[in-house]
Amino acid sequence: DGRLFPWGDTWSSTNANWGELDVIKGSIIGKVDGYAWTSPAGAFKDGGSPYKLHDMAGNVSEWTREVGKNAKGKDRGFARGGSWTSDPFGLRVTGRIEIPLDKGRTDVGIRCVYEK
Repeated sequence: DGRLFPWGDTWSSTNANWGELDVIKGSIIGKVDGYAWTSPAGAFKDGGSPYKLHDMAGNVSEWTREVGKNAKGKDRGFARGGSWTSDPFGLRVTGRIEIPLDKGRTDVGIRCVYEK
């Protein structure tokens, strides 16, 4: 619906598990959101979308079905939503990172969805 973040258009440092950097780019990981790595699913209630979806920004980036070749002809995939290593810009709903398919990452995962 055009919002910048799942919860709205204004950044909030307490709505997601993100890469916490202070104003001089020094790491303060875990000081704001309480988690040095990933957090439990649904830990940030105010970070949910109006569609009742949680963790769409931060925690782990999500693999998408987008796969193809980059400019050098190498296989690539994409992840969205930013992760516990991302800055606020990377947590925007339009944020997307390109990932080589032969590289593992600790900040990318998949989303499992079920109806209560």
